[in-house]
Amino acid sequence: MLDTIQIAGILMRFGGLSKEELADAMPVVAVCAAQCFKRLKDPKFASEPAVLEAAAAIANYRLLLRSPKLREGETAFRAGEVSVHSSPQVLLEAAVCLRDDCLLAAAPYLKDDDFVFAQV
Repeated sequence: MLDTIQIAGILMRFGGLSKEELADAMPVVAVCAAQCFKRLKDPKFASEPAVLEAAAAIANYRLLLRSPKLREGETAFRAGEVSVHSSPQVLLEAAVCLRDDCLLAAAPYLKDDDFVFAQV
């Protein structure tokens, strides 16, 4: 099994979660860890940093999909010459990119069981 505590630490770094938010996210972390473990080519790869980061990136993506941040719409803040703009679409695109990059890095350790039917 993958180390859910290590994955949670990586998730905190990826998602900027507080300890309370992380505690609420632990069931998602456990599910993502189990799913990544199931896809391993060999159980000895369970401690590979790329595999742990892939599990954390998947959890980050799933948590963002559930987050009210996606439903709140765009937000903007301006104070003097400094302005901050946040868009749900940008957050989602960043989470997708992070997830895909981490899965690509972990690819040597994971089985690819996806089926693609191209043509007859």
